[in-house]
Amino acid sequence: MRIETEQVPLVLTALAIALAPHAFTLPPWILVFCFTCWGYVYYLDRNKLKWPGKLFRAIAMSAGIIGIFITYGAALDSEAFLGLLVLLAGLKSLELESFRHRMVALFLAYFLVLARVLNTESMAAALYMAASVACTTAVMIHLNRKNTRLSSDMMLAAKILLQAFPVAIVLFFLFPRFQGNIWGISRSAVGISGFSDHISPGDIISLARSPAVAFRVQFADPVPNSSNLYWRGLVLWRFDGKSWHQGAGIPVESFPASDQNLIRYALTLEPHENRWLFALDVPVSAPNAAYISADRTLYLKRIAYKRQMFDLVSTPFHPAQRLRPWEQQALQLPDSGNPRSISLARTWAKQSFTENQIIEKALEFFEKEDFVYTLSPPGLSGDPLDDFLFNTKAGFCEHYASAFAFLMRAAGIPARIVVGYLGGQKNPFGDYLIVRQSDAHAWTEVWTTEQGWRRIDPTAAVAPERIEQETGAGILADRTLRRTIRYPGFIAGFLEPVSLAWDAAANQWNLRVIGYTQQRQFSLLEKIGLPKTRAHTVLILLLAIGIILLLAAAIIRYKGVSTRRRVDPVQQSYEKFCDKLARCGLPRSPDQGPSDYAHHVGSIRKDLKESVDRIIHLYIRLQYGPEYQIESIRIFHKTVRKFNPGSNTNIL
Repeated sequence: MRIETEQVPLVLTALAIALAPHAFTLPPWILVFCFTCWGYVYYLDRNKLKWPGKLFRAIAMSAGIIGIFITYGAALDSEAFLGLLVLLAGLKSLELESFRHRMVALFLAYFLVLARVLNTESMAAALYMAASVACTTAVMIHLNRKNTRLSSDMMLAAKILLQAFPVAIVLFFLFPRFQGNIWGISRSAVGISGFSDHISPGDIISLARSPAVAFRVQFADPVPNSSNLYWRGLVLWRFDGKSWHQGAGIPVESFPASDQNLIRYALTLEPHENRWLFALDVPVSAPNAAYISADRTLYLKRIAYKRQMFDLVSTPFHPAQRLRPWEQQALQLPDSGNPRSISLARTWAKQSFTENQIIEKALEFFEKEDFVYTLSPPGLSGDPLDDFLFNTKAGFCEHYASAFAFLMRAAGIPARIVVGYLGGQKNPFGDYLIVRQSDAHAWTEVWTTEQGWRRIDPTAAVAPERIEQETGAGILADRTLRRTIRYPGFIAGFLEPVSLAWDAAANQWNLRVIGYTQQRQFSLLEKIGLPKTRAHTVLILLLAIGIILLLAAAIIRYKGVSTRRRVDPVQQSYEKFCDKLARCGLPRSPDQGPSDYAHHVGSIRKDLKESVDRIIHLYIRLQYGPEYQIESIRIFHKTVRKFNPGSNTNIL
């Protein structure tokens, strides 16, 4: 069979489309290696030059594998597997001279598409994967069909995929779902949320410049006022003079919750590759996948490597309670440093009669002095808090929270820092809040004898617009988004509703598709009348039936390939020609070849001799010749179709 010259560029195009989403996650040398192989192959095919031999391919493969081991070592993680797969896609192109290897290369394109699942589960990636599968399928069909246009093959591929879509929907809902990572491949535990278990002045500023989504929230009840949208993350207790750290000996605790003043909501957390879970201040309980500590912070039982949804309950009030022994660390101060700050706080303590009066003096100090809220504060030297409070007087929320907590402790009031997020942007297309990294915030909590732990946000005394937001949309987030994208104001204003609409669609994808867990599958089966125990049985049976059907299909395919005669369009037309003659009383005996059969028919029917000889001659040339042209096939089919041995007229 002749292989058309356009096949190599089409196969390379399908591979490139499948590889494109991985381009930014691969080491540059792998991309250079792969595209060099593809460019070399394209050059050979275009100029009809000799293809590389086994020695050349062996050297290229050895060099690539050595590079893989140097880059990834012995770690068999998802990145190493992806790098090896892309390397194989480049090496396989060196064998595209034969039809069989072109088909194998297309199967590698399918694997490249599937490998995208290891890196992302976004709706955009799913749409791109579907388009890539359609392109690869169209190229595969084009390679296996003769005399067809690529556009018609693309339509056929789309039709096949659309026909398979209902089956995919049924399998999505009913096929057993697995818990955890089916491949057993772990990712590197590098935090991407920006938060860590400690903060120093300037840490949160890096988050404030990022428009990335931290989580989304949908409330079952009316959304709280924007000034109350404090999303609690970590509580920091210990101060070493420069940085704040998590406390020690904080127990895990359960809290009795009354039915009053409860706020219920669903929070979809983006993967941040850490264990903390953000919740509206103050959470009263933990979901099944997390636990709650005594300082009212939620921690995941497993690192958040993927997007997850949690049903949470919070209350706007801290319950009043006594200061417990482990909470005495809220009074800890370094042995030395920041003498002016300590002196100021102790002066307030001497001049005041109650804890609340000390707090008011501190807030008044921040409000009346010339403090500035800025994303670009000057550096601090020497005693950092003294330098901030009495010299620079410019900083971000963690500067003010850190200074306020230090002043409270110096005045004898227990204080701690809470880091998390503030506010959120309401999406009108989905009726939910988008909390971005740019909404990152730090505030303080102080303990008083009358009220227990109480939230105090000193940033509100300096920049009340950061706290009091009319729409719930982060002012800082909006400014940061415009500054990061660098679009003119009118273009950014046009793109914002488009961005929100896309986010609403992506959120539904995350909730309905990615969020369809094993528990939700059991809930669906229970709704249609199957209790959980029977649902387990049904899913196991479905899995077993699926495996049996796959094995049966493989066996039938194997036996069919080994025993079934390959159907050739030319042979089909020849058999139609023989059938026409058989109906006229001129059957072909099994021992007659094409030439003998033509001689036999011509000796009996002189009127058919010329047309029969013409058809047999075309058949022999097409079936046994070294090469044929598409036009010759058309002529053969047309001649057989017009051949009518029932009449005595020579059709030729």
